[in-house]
Amino acid sequence: MLKFSRKYCVIIVEMMAAAVAGECTRTMPSLRSHVTSTLSSLDILVYALDTQCSIVAKTARLVVMEDSWNRDLSPYKLLSTLESYEERELVAIAYYQVLLKGLDNWIFEEELDKSHHHALHIGVSRLSAEWEAIFSDWGPLFNLGIRREHPFTGRYGPQMLECTVNGEIHSKIWRALAARKLHPFDVIGKLNLVREMTTLDRYSDVVLPAVNRQLRPIKQTLHSFFQDPQRPTSGIIFQAIFNFPFVFTYPLLCNTSAADGL
Repeated sequence: MLKFSRKYCVIIVEMMAAAVAGECTRTMPSLRSHVTSTLSSLDILVYALDTQCSIVAKTARLVVMEDSWNRDLSPYKLLSTLESYEERELVAIAYYQVLLKGLDNWIFEEELDKSHHHALHIGVSRLSAEWEAIFSDWGPLFNLGIRREHPFTGRYGPQMLECTVNGEIHSKIWRALAARKLHPFDVIGKLNLVREMTTLDRYSDVVLPAVNRQLRPIKQTLHSFFQDPQRPTSGIIFQAIFNFPFVFTYPLLCNTSAADGL
């Protein structure tokens, strides 16, 4: 009804339909109650985006996100459906789920084109580098800063014990990751695995907060890992549109942080 009223400019009906739809889908469970074999959460999100119904779109976006992480939605369908919308976070989750299928699976997938492959290869490289930064010898998950009471007052006593404790945690995490054989780029899967290791020393007050500090920003900025850092700057795009020759040199003389925010 919402799409019909918008298509034929029936404003009163549209307002009534939007109010009813918003009330019926105010929470995630209520929206899920409307999901059927022929109407997925992704379909509801697209309908909400097409009709600019922000209330429904907000709830539907959360449901689609949860379904995507739980692998209840096809990442290929998610990419093909949302590539024309400004849904960077959901598209990034879809890219991540495609990566987890393995190169042999997605490299021959007919639903993906060269632009998708380009983004996926960038994701592999940048996510792998992110894990190396987190779990390297001096990364935040290795140097957790755990201190214990030490009976000696020697100059190097507490520091040596702290290093030993950190080394034990590092070793346990490393063995657990090796046993699971996760992809090198699966930084979210690895952090979730560490979060499940509740038997680690000082888990609640040290290990878990440290993992959460790494996991939260990665999920929030996941789309950035699939962006080409060498993409054209705003100056070049401006020159291409307006044909101003001097713009070619402009980005080279300026801070590129503004272009990175596009």
